[in-house]
Amino acid sequence: MNILITGGAGYIGSHVAKQLLEIAKHNITILDNLSTGSQKTIDTLQSIQKFDFVKLDLKEFEKVKEVLQKNKIDTIINFAASIVVPESVENPLKYYMNNTVNTTNLIKQAVEGILK
Repeated sequence: MNILITGGAGYIGSHVAKQLLEIAKHNITILDNLSTGSQKTIDTLQSIQKFDFVKLDLKEFEKVKEVLQKNKIDTIINFAASIVVPESVENPLKYYMNNTVNTTNLIKQAVEGILK
């Protein structure tokens, strides 16, 4: 199975990635823009098992589509979200665009890929 983990360099995403890398024999691709995650986390995960890492923001729709197609993704686990509550109150549009629009686009691209 080919699994894409978005936000895989963040706290929750990296813990899920760690578990999958330790117990499963799947092809893992982690996509993260490293805005809150870290390259050090990716490097640590690479020591468990090799996987593809793509530094990319979900708003780069065409590039995300290329990643889905290139890696023949079967399953997406999405942790690419903004989570800072005070900032979300100050800048709700940023949170709407990232958490809702980008996730909706990811789902749309995945479904279109399946239907083609």
